[in-house]
Amino acid sequence: MPSDAPDAAAGADDGGGAGRTRSGWGGCGIWAAAFFVVIIGGCVAGLALRGDPHEAQKAVTVEAGDNWLLQVHKDDEKAPCVELVDQKGVLIAGQCAYATVVDPDDPTATLQYKATSAKVSGQVVIFGPVPLGVASVELTLADDSHPTSRTGEKNGVHYFVYTADVADKGPTTLLDARGKRIAPPQS
Repeated sequence: MPSDAPDAAAGADDGGGAGRTRSGWGGCGIWAAAFFVVIIGGCVAGLALRGDPHEAQKAVTVEAGDNWLLQVHKDDEKAPCVELVDQKGVLIAGQCAYATVVDPDDPTATLQYKATSAKVSGQVVIFGPVPLGVASVELTLADDSHPTSRTGEKNGVHYFVYTADVADKGPTTLLDARGKRIAPPQS
C-alpha cells in the first residue's frame, strides 16, 4: 500500500544546490531589503517623534486692535519677527531682527533703536521686536510726547506694541526693569 508520508530522500541536499532556497544574491537581497526597511522605518519614527522643526516659525497672534492683529514668530535664521497683519492675515508692516539707525551726518551720534509703525483704521500702531532684558520702551511721537509701553514675550520673541493718534517720530529708547536705558543691539 502506498504511503502518503514524504520521502525522506526527496528533500535531501545532494550538494548540487537543488534543495537550497536562499542562496547566492537572492539571500543577500532579502537581508539588504530588510536593512533598508528598518532604516526607513527608523527615520519616519524619528521625524514623527521629533515634531515640526519649523514650529517656532509659525506666527502667533499676541495683540489685536480695530482691523489689525500683531503676530510674532522667528524667521528661518531664528531672528525675532513682529508683523502687523489685517483680519485676513495680509501683511501690513513688519520687522525682523532689531532695526537700528545712526545719523550719518553726526560723527558723535549713538546707535538708536528704530521701531516700525503703520496707520490702520485711523490709529498708528507702533511695534517691534526687542532684545531680552528690555522691560519697556519709551517712544517719541510727532506731538513730542514720550509715552512708554511694556514689553511682552511669546514663543521666545520679545516685543512691544503701542497705539497712538499721531505718528512715531523716534527715537525709541529701550529701558530695563529699573527704567535705565539699554543700548540697542548692533545689527
